[in-house]
Amino acid sequence: MRYIDEIGSGPSLVPATLAARAVMEQWISAINCYIYDSFIRSYALKYLLPRLRGTETDTAAVRAGIPNLERDVAQLDGGYASSRWLAGDTLSLADLFVAPIVHVIDLCPEGKAALAGARHLSRAADELLHRDSFIQVDVGWPS
Repeated sequence: MRYIDEIGSGPSLVPATLAARAVMEQWISAINCYIYDSFIRSYALKYLLPRLRGTETDTAAVRAGIPNLERDVAQLDGGYASSRWLAGDTLSLADLFVAPIVHVIDLCPEGKAALAGARHLSRAADELLHRDSFIQVDVGWPS
C-alpha cells in the first residue's frame, strides 16, 4: 500500500505530522497483528470456508471467535471516536486496512450486530465502503 501511495497521483495517505504518522503506524500494527485475526481468521472464515467447501458452518467455532471480534470492534470504534479517521482528520493507510475487514464482518450476522453497536466505526466504515475506489474492487461474497 505504501508503494501505491507513493506512485499514485492522489493525495498522500500518510499523515503530514510525525505524531499522526505514529498513530497511523500503531493502528496498522494493531490491525495486522490482532484485529485482522479476530475479524477474519477467527470469525469470518468460519462462515466463508464452509460455504466454499459446501459444508455446514461450525457454530461452536463461530461462537468462539465472537468475544475477540466484539473486543476489536470496540477498539476500532474508540479509535474513530475522537476524529474523522484513525490518524486524524485525513484518510490514511490505516483506514484502508480497516475497510475490507469491516466489510467482511458486516456480511456475517454477529459481525453486523457488533458493528450496529459501534457508532463511530460504523460511520467511518460507511464512508470507506462508499468510496469509488472500494466499490470498484469489491469482489463480493461467495454464495
